[in-house]
Amino acid sequence: MRISIISTAFTLLVLAAGCGDDSGDGGDPFGSTVPRRERINNLKQVGLGMQMHHDTYRRLPPPGELALGTDGKPLLSWRVWILPYIEKGNLFNQFKMDEPWDSDHNKKLLDQMPEIYKTTNDTNKTTLMTFVGNGALFDGGKGPKFSEVVDGTRNTIMVVEAGADKAVYWTKPEDLPFDPQNPKAALGDVGPEFLAAFADGRARAIKSNISDDDLKAIITKKGGEIPPEL
Repeated sequence: MRISIISTAFTLLVLAAGCGDDSGDGGDPFGSTVPRRERINNLKQVGLGMQMHHDTYRRLPPPGELALGTDGKPLLSWRVWILPYIEKGNLFNQFKMDEPWDSDHNKKLLDQMPEIYKTTNDTNKTTLMTFVGNGALFDGGKGPKFSEVVDGTRNTIMVVEAGADKAVYWTKPEDLPFDPQNPKAALGDVGPEFLAAFADGRARAIKSNISDDDLKAIITKKGGEIPPEL
């Protein structure tokens, strides 16, 4: 599968998304060498990559743990599927998409993690993940459509930066199980705040002391809750 992306268009989209976010250089709860502002900008690019995938396929990529191969093993993360849309088409073309992330071929690419996935000091693990299941945006074997987001893309988290204790190999199809009764549990140790990209492309910091009800409201895609003022 060969996909070619015009980098100029992508750059313009990233620049257009530069307003309306919270990208200050505040403290880093992870002790990472990656500055907070850079991580927020990276999240915006990831969000735009997701949107461009949706523009192409009319769906977001599937949550990897539910996209199974013929042998029943999970294949590759959504982080691999959006590579062509974050200017990494050549890397995407090196993957065998019908093989698991840890096949003999695919695991050789672990050390080529794109910089925008770097959230800790680890060079082949990331904490950029999606919430999955129980009414979250990613809930089911197929990638969701934006038309399914009844609560509004502005009010629904698409990608979140979890705690360093939740880091996974970037190609591994593993995300955060959403528990409506305890929505913070999956995030791990995020410190005083965590970063999130919403389905409309915005990226911002969210205080960790957000109430469970308010966090649930911005995770579910059609729960009908009143979104909090962030």
